[in-house]
Amino acid sequence: MKIFHIFAPLTRYEFIMKTRKFGYYKETYSAQDMKKAREQLTAFGCDSITTDSVDHNVTRPNRKALMEKIKRGDTLVLYKFANAVRGLSQMSCLLEACRIRGIRVVSTDDHIDTADPVSEAWQSFIGSFPVDCRAGERAGKTVKTAISEFGAAKFASKSVRDQYVIDLYRENLPIEEIFEQAGITKSTFYRILRSNHIPRQRHGSIDPKGIDMEP
Repeated sequence: MKIFHIFAPLTRYEFIMKTRKFGYYKETYSAQDMKKAREQLTAFGCDSITTDSVDHNVTRPNRKALMEKIKRGDTLVLYKFANAVRGLSQMSCLLEACRIRGIRVVSTDDHIDTADPVSEAWQSFIGSFPVDCRAGERAGKTVKTAISEFGAAKFASKSVRDQYVIDLYRENLPIEEIFEQAGITKSTFYRILRSNHIPRQRHGSIDPKGIDMEP
């Protein structure tokens, strides 16, 4: 079995940028377990390591702040999924949010890396729960809900956001995913294209989702 399109494709600009590695784990009452977590994340070469205390098992404020900070093309390095999220539903939402945002996810103790989707470990992992990353949607959650649970991309200014949207559009990212990733509405998307004189065509064909139509 082969699994494709784990990531939304990166723009050429994002591809050549130095990607950053952000480690995360939730503290537990086991000193040995916490030592192992920090050793694994350090060995992976994380640029920073974020933790949440045992008291914040439900709210995870530092994880939320991290997900708002991490950007497209970066790597989220977890100690293990069972530590980072609470249950399969949350894990599905995390994976879907990261897939849309173009964030690589690595779980060191689970030996999982979404950048290697055809690896035996990843196939076995996904195969263990066939609902995979769409489990949240089947439970009534949408992609928008998934992203809201784990933070959304932040932009320093509207001009930075607009250029980001244009780059994604030129790289043929599906329009619905541009909406979700940039946190914009359909009307805002059209306005960005108009104000920057971007043709409503990509590689010579009208977008099948109606990009040639006014909102």
